[in-house]
Amino acid sequence: MRQRTQLKLAAGLLAVVILLLGVLLTIVLTKQQKSRDALLASLQTQASSGAAQAVPVDPWAGREADAVALVHARSVTSPDASAQTILARVNAGLMSQNLQFFQELGISSGVWTGRRIQNTTVYEVRHLFTYHGLNFGPRWLVQLDPEGLQPDGSGGALATNALAKLLESADPSTLWRYFNRSEEVLTALTEHRFDSGVRLAASLLIYFQGRLGEQSELDVIGWAIVPEEIDPQGEMVYRAVFQWNEGDRVEDAVWQVSYQGGQPTFRPRDRRADEIMALGAQTQATDVLDIRPMSMREDVNPLTERDDCRRALRYLLADTRIVEAVGAVLAHRARTTSLEYLNWHVDVNAEDPSRCTVEYNYKQAGEERAVVWQVAHGTGERYPIDEIAVVAERSVRIQASAPPSAPATP
Repeated sequence: MRQRTQLKLAAGLLAVVILLLGVLLTIVLTKQQKSRDALLASLQTQASSGAAQAVPVDPWAGREADAVALVHARSVTSPDASAQTILARVNAGLMSQNLQFFQELGISSGVWTGRRIQNTTVYEVRHLFTYHGLNFGPRWLVQLDPEGLQPDGSGGALATNALAKLLESADPSTLWRYFNRSEEVLTALTEHRFDSGVRLAASLLIYFQGRLGEQSELDVIGWAIVPEEIDPQGEMVYRAVFQWNEGDRVEDAVWQVSYQGGQPTFRPRDRRADEIMALGAQTQATDVLDIRPMSMREDVNPLTERDDCRRALRYLLADTRIVEAVGAVLAHRARTTSLEYLNWHVDVNAEDPSRCTVEYNYKQAGEERAVVWQVAHGTGERYPIDEIAVVAERSVRIQASAPPSAPATP
């Protein structure tokens, strides 16, 4: 009996212990769950807070308009103490009305652009002009951060090329002579003679005759001379660009022309220019036809000719670059087709007696052809008529003149 009672007590105690353990386990699990719920809630709160928090903004991004505005507002004081902003100078035509190459290229207006330099506080600002894919114009570097690195007295903007420095010059008229020398620069370049005696202008024409064999569509645009930089001695560095179309692409050959001590020097700046120079170095003077008439090979001033049409022919022959360029074209064609050289013919233009029609006649594959100009016998101004004359003129002049309209009959 006593033993049975003890067993019952032991069983009861065991049940109590199991119950207490169950209660304790429940409490522990409940606390753990609450801790997990609290942690999860905290994490969710932090995530929501992080998502709601704005991403830090780069204060120097997207500030192109500010950079352009800073350049626009720059003020320049003239010798007469009057002040004018850069924008006002551009809008007043300081470049387009005073720089000859703007008229030569037929360009009057440009577009203001701004571009950030990588992820810095510096922007490049340009007033961009475009001519057959050739881009040029004044350029500045603009520091938008007032605490950023910048030259003393720059006001945050630094002119980095000749046109920008011209716009910031107190007296731009002192610089016109450096900017308005396109013909002088081009003459110095195209008159260059290789060791063989062949000029660069002839090398250009030979180069394009070779490319005509490779391309079904090729049209010569011509030269553009762009002032690039003013050196410390006040002279200028120019970019001389010869352009042409091949199909729907604009191609170019680029030279750099520099003046030091008043003497021009030049060097090719791209692959095309290198190819043209190499071709000129390889060409022999005997490979270029001398098309001058035998009776007019002496050097005579055209003004001494009393006959109008002989004077017109003298004017044409006086530009030996043209004569040599045409001779180079015909000589190159003679390598692949039969060519018979005939004669020069000059006659008064029926529509305008102030001009004479000047022709060099030849036969190509038995077909009669002619290289034709109209020449003003009073001034020597040339107007190319046929394809060869046009290309030859574009190889030595900034802009070949179109024939003027005949005067109206009263």
